[in-house]
Amino acid sequence: MPKSRLLTLASACLAALAALLLAAAGAGAQQTVGWIPTVTPFEHTCSSVNSFDAIQASVGDRSISYAAPGPGVITSWSTNAWEGEGQQLTFKVFRETEPLEYTVIAEDRRNLAPSAIDTFPVSIPVRRGDLIGLHDTDAGEHPSACLIHTAEFADEIVSNLGDAAVGETVELFQEEERRRLNLSATFLGVPTITSLGTTSGPSAGGTTVVIAGNEFADVQKVAFGSTPAAYTVDSEHQITATAPAGGGSAVHIVVTTLAGTDISPQTFSYVEPPADKTGSPTTVGPPAPTQAPAPPPLAIAKPKPPELTVGEGETVKVAVTNTGGTGTGPGSLRVKVPRGISVKPERQRLPAVDPGKSWTVSVRVEPTRQAKKKSTLSLTAAASGVTGTGSLVVKLKR
Repeated sequence: MPKSRLLTLASACLAALAALLLAAAGAGAQQTVGWIPTVTPFEHTCSSVNSFDAIQASVGDRSISYAAPGPGVITSWSTNAWEGEGQQLTFKVFRETEPLEYTVIAEDRRNLAPSAIDTFPVSIPVRRGDLIGLHDTDAGEHPSACLIHTAEFADEIVSNLGDAAVGETVELFQEEERRRLNLSATFLGVPTITSLGTTSGPSAGGTTVVIAGNEFADVQKVAFGSTPAAYTVDSEHQITATAPAGGGSAVHIVVTTLAGTDISPQTFSYVEPPADKTGSPTTVGPPAPTQAPAPPPLAIAKPKPPELTVGEGETVKVAVTNTGGTGTGPGSLRVKVPRGISVKPERQRLPAVDPGKSWTVSVRVEPTRQAKKKSTLSLTAAASGVTGTGSLVVKLKR
């Protein structure tokens, strides 16, 4: 088959898979991608041909997909091993960089227990559309059931000889119909906070706050600003937290799971109790020693103020830097928009960022006729339970 036709077919198949995933993305925090047979496979094993990388280009069963449905983490992968001894497979995650070209972003090589469903724990951050695949590590010497023959022509893999390393880009264009990878993985999506049941409470703490959202599985931390809070995970869609002591300003609530971090669209305000009007004397002790606040682990560089006219817009780049000593998981950037200013998008996902590294995102800023001569947009970044704030000034030209 001509390579140009292969390119068109593979791109169309992957686009169809992405559309199916969008429809299924809200099904719950823990999702399964891929497929494994329910009985131990005895036939159609991977043998004689050794050392190839493969992904699933299309599946006849529209309920099955081998692609990540959104940003998150792959927490385990499974295969149903053949009966032979000595099998070894390498689980890989591929990211499409060009049509038919994929970069290996992670791999996990394992020895298989024969005649069993083998499941291996991993922790691999992924983006929407990343594809799980495999390498038939030693099938030349020890045949394995890395793929299964089916009667469905739409079950199609694409592969190429070789063993691409992490960070290497490989071209996968060799089509094989009626083949399905014997591979599945568990996906955990990045959490999303939609609303807070309570948005204020006393500075002494103790207020119960119900946090509504999605993907609340494997929750690792809940914080009011940067202060950790006690919490209970009620379901994948609800957390009940107890506000810690605080004061001085309103804070966002931050939820961190194994898959990433999100910050609340609303803020929680600490309210000072009313002054004592009984006339009772108040004992005042010596002032507590003060400590200089630690620099925020996430820093937002001050963007250059754009000068805009009504009806015109400009794309502004916002750089978020990890100033802490450890890497962060996936997070998010929110923009609080004043009246008269339109920003698209108001919320963006941030990938994992290594210490000292930066990630740049773009926002489209457009003023309306209600815009003031000078407006300030508030920026808040959050990842792995830490936050950083910044601002963007918009000047209006009349």
